[in-house]
Amino acid sequence: VPLAIEQVVWVLDGQLELTFGDEIHVLGAGDCLQMRLDRPITFRNATTAEIRYAVVLARGLLAGAAR
Repeated sequence: VPLAIEQVVWVLDGQLELTFGDEIHVLGAGDCLQMRLDRPITFRNATTAEIRYAVVLARGLLAGAAR
């Protein structure tokens, strides 16, 4: 049974630039982004201020997969 890994990134303070495949997301304090880990990911601090963020990983069945 194929399993997927999902990632949730939650920015607590500062600003985080997250590149996911070809997509660039700029997240500020309080922002949250969920994605399936199926493309390259880069985390970047484009400022001189500190960033605090939390990352949560979860494993689950791929949508439509047979059990």
